[in-house]
Amino acid sequence: MTKNKYFSSSRKKTPWDDVTTPSCLQSFIRDEYKDHFYMHHISLEESNEDKLVNSYMPSKCCPYCLSTSFKKNGKTKNNIQRYKCLLCNKTFTVLTNTIFDNHKLPISEWIEFLLNLFSNSSINLTHQRLIKTLLLQLSFG
Repeated sequence: MTKNKYFSSSRKKTPWDDVTTPSCLQSFIRDEYKDHFYMHHISLEESNEDKLVNSYMPSKCCPYCLSTSFKKNGKTKNNIQRYKCLLCNKTFTVLTNTIFDNHKLPISEWIEFLLNLFSNSSINLTHQRLIKTLLLQLSFG
């Protein structure tokens, strides 16, 4: 894969991923690290964000050349509808050129953060709510 401004090495990779027979400590650290990673990085399919995003139609023009002729062009790896401009041949989604373009956090986490920010909740209080939510999810999940 070529490097670009949106590509970085995987943060879920550990030094022991390629070891054929890791020690007990290496296995424990690797498993805990991956569990922690997946707990904090919910896939977009699990959050149903794709359904929310796909319920919106793109604006009436291509975000690159402003042409009004475009068509559906498959879906992204996150199941977001992709469109292709018939004039400039560039692809885009409804999130292109928005603050959510190439985001790594689900939109629900952005919304929660903004609601807490605008309600003047402290970061510590927000963190405490997050811990309570996670504990509830773990006890009922």
